Amino acid sequence: MSSYMLERLADLRFDAAAMLTSAPITSTVMATCRLRRRKRHIFDRQTASDLAVIGRDDALSRAMAENHGPARLVPISEHDAPIAAAATLPGTHNAQNIAAQRRCCRAMGLPDAAIAAA
Repeated sequence: MSSYMLERLADLRFDAAAMLTSAPITSTVMATCRLRRRKRHIFDRQTASDLAVIGRDDALSRAMAENHGPARLVPISEHDAPIAAAATLPGTHNAQNIAAQRRCCRAMGLPDAAIAAA
């Protein structure tokens, strides 16, 4: 979901939410700060029974993990992706996506074989 939409949702709660990176991606500091605040909204209204998957590959994401709310924290890294998957989908962002997907599926009780088959 886009950060633009996250900022405008008043009632939606995610059982499992992932925020992979908070590295600067815009040309100005102010725009980067606004984007981070918007991304933070994905964890709004989560409860202790929910899952917050947060990247740990940059300092700002690690800081967000320290204050993500009551949901169960699952930190992930680009280094958590299986080697075979990372080879077919190169790039740090793809490795983080793979790691986040695997951790969410595992938290929902899916076995590794089913995750790998998908």
